[in-house]
Amino acid sequence: MTLIDAQNVFVEMLAKHLPAKWDQIYIRYSNYESKYAPTEQYVSWYELNGKKEDLDVLVALIIDPSGLKKAIPDGQHKHWTWFEFELSPSGKYSFGYHYDIPPNVQEAIEAESKLGRSEV
Repeated sequence: MTLIDAQNVFVEMLAKHLPAKWDQIYIRYSNYESKYAPTEQYVSWYELNGKKEDLDVLVALIIDPSGLKKAIPDGQHKHWTWFEFELSPSGKYSFGYHYDIPPNVQEAIEAESKLGRSEV
C-alpha cells in the first residue's frame, strides 16, 4: 500500500467518527522511540464557529488498520516520527510529516535535562 492509499483509508475511516458539525479537524500524532515520553501519542480537536473542541476519536484505532503507521513517503528512506493532519468540510486534507523529535517528546527531554538527565 502506498502512502497516498494509506492516507485515503485513514480519512475514510476518520470520517465515520466525526461530529455532525465542524469547521476544521486537526490531529497531531507521534510515534517515536524515547525513554522520556510515550512512543505513541496523539491529540485531536475540531473547530466550530471559532471555538476549539476535543475530538473524541481513538486515532490509534485508525492508524494501524489504515496502514499509515508503516507507510513511508516516496523518496524517503526514513520513517516519519510525527505528523500534523488537517481536514476541511470540503473534504480537502493535508498531512505534514516530520522526521525530528516530536514536540511532546522534546518537552519531556527538556524537563529531564533540567534535572540533569539529557539522553534520548
